Amino acid sequence: MEILNPEGTPVLAVADGKVYFSGNDRTFKRGRFTNFYGNIIILEHNVRGYSVPVYSFYAHLSEINVHDGEIITQGQKIGSVGATGKAFTNHLHFEVRIGDVLLQNARNPELFLPLLPTAEQPDVGILIGSLISQNGNPIPGVSIVVQRIENGILVPGTSFYAETYAKTISSEQNWGENFVISNLPAGEYRVSAFAYQYFLEKFVSIKGDEFTTVLLQPED
Repeated sequence: MEILNPEGTPVLAVADGKVYFSGNDRTFKRGRFTNFYGNIIILEHNVRGYSVPVYSFYAHLSEINVHDGEIITQGQKIGSVGATGKAFTNHLHFEVRIGDVLLQNARNPELFLPLLPTAEQPDVGILIGSLISQNGNPIPGVSIVVQRIENGILVPGTSFYAETYAKTISSEQNWGENFVISNLPAGEYRVSAFAYQYFLEKFVSIKGDEFTTVLLQPED
């Protein structure tokens, strides 16, 4: 997840935990190659519902304010936004990895971050979806369209878009999902996609501070 912010913006810990690693990745590969993340902090968390550790990654930092092994509390400032590593502009690169800090253990961070209601949209929820083939395999790289419905009519200009995970991205163990849209305003929606020459659609209700699941699958 890429979160644009000016250089020096405080970076806060998402949850209680301890510092698994703080430093840079110039000599030890944390991603696809060395010096990918630049200055990086990895926190280790114990999360309810998981028998293995959950790790949060904070990368491209301009400043690191913690040290390895330090106990961290939720909301504590741990560093500052920057553009180190492969970054082209100032932003926070945020990841979640489950069970180990290896790249293949990365999962969609939107499943773990809190929802962010606003004054304009006080009730928001999260849509967790699966697009699978007739034999039950996830279908990668397909565009998902989520359109608002009011009084039974699709509302122009209210669409949200997602794309199903690439083949190299794994679903989270509790969900088996391959697309997620968080912070959807509460209401009625049509979820649709074209896959294997099929047009697939489902109708869902999004409720404030809740998750909604949807399954899209071509019929036999």
